This record gives sequence, C-alpha cells and structure tokens, in this order.
Amino acid sequence: FVPLLPAPDVAFWQRFTQLKLDELRLDEKPLSVTGFYEAPSGVGAPPKCFFTDSSFAEDPGLPSRAALVSGELKNFNTKEEFRDFLGGEKRQARVTEVGAALRK
Repeated sequence: FVPLLPAPDVAFWQRFTQLKLDELRLDEKPLSVTGFYEAPSGVGAPPKCFFTDSSFAEDPGLPSRAALVSGELKNFNTKEEFRDFLGGEKRQARVTEVGAALRK
C-alpha cells in the first residue's frame, strides 16, 4: 500500500477562499470535497490525489481513467484551533469517528 499524496491546485484554494469569504465565514462544519486519482504517468512518480475548483461541486466530473476520491475538508478559523486539533485528542477522535463510518 502506498498512500496518496494530496495535490490541490491553485484553483482549489481560490474556490475555497471564495467560499470562506462569501458563504462560510466563521462556519466550521466540515465541507464535502471530491478529488480524483490517476495512475502516475512516469516511472517512480508518486500516486497523487488531485483536487481542483470542481472538488466542491455536487457533480465534479472526472477525467477518463480516473477514480473518484471523496472526503471532508475541515475549516479552522484560527491557527490556535488548528494546532489544538493537530496536537490534541480531537484529531484522534475524528480519525476514530471516520474509521468507524468506513467500516459500516
């Protein structure tokens, strides 16, 4: 098993910024996002999970020969909240919660 490397493009972050400023504001609920996986084109290239501006759409469309990857993007409003999540029990609790949902 080789973990996928996340590969968000610039348009992904531009769309997220627009959503954050215009719609989400201080809302911290996780956002549903989709990406796609394509087999690496070069020898030795790492497998990547691509995220684009269409990752926030209900029907993102996929390139041919790509596999859909879905998940959540957690929005933090302060760096303290982010650090607390990474270093505290909240991260492990979220991993456990998502793992349980996958096993259902």
